Amino acid sequence: MKKLFLVVLLFAASTQVNAQDYERAIGLRASTWTGFTYKQKLKEDRYGEALLMFRYRGFELTGLYEVHKAQLEEIDRLNWYFGGGAHIGYYARGYGRWGYSSPVLIGTETAPDHQLTLGIDGILGIEYNIQDLPINISLDWKPGFNFVGATWGVWDNGALSVRYIF
Repeated sequence: MKKLFLVVLLFAASTQVNAQDYERAIGLRASTWTGFTYKQKLKEDRYGEALLMFRYRGFELTGLYEVHKAQLEEIDRLNWYFGGGAHIGYYARGYGRWGYSSPVLIGTETAPDHQLTLGIDGILGIEYNIQDLPINISLDWKPGFNFVGATWGVWDNGALSVRYIF
């Protein structure tokens, strides 16, 4: 594992990337929903982002359309963005804000039922593109609301993402 990390680090250090502007990036997203992130440039300041996140003994797939604005507070390579999109999820029925809340049947060993959810999302964040490495770091807040399945608002989805720019 250490050798793989060293190879990736050396490759990243030798790769020339325009840190102000990138075509695509892939990485990890750490929050109450942990998972993966992929961003793709669509137009000059427009990006599409796909998220695959895990929580509540299940997963959620989110697609976002984002508008990126350059230079927050005149710091080179620090940008802010906003946007919206939709998600589809599949997770344990009865999970909610405080964990699994469905009644437990004594003497049963069955797993909780799962349910499909559909909803909308917003996103507001900042990102920093490291000058000498093809690495992008972002901090965002992604509130959402489920219309199908477990209907509730999800307000605790702030995340730190680290992406490799390629």
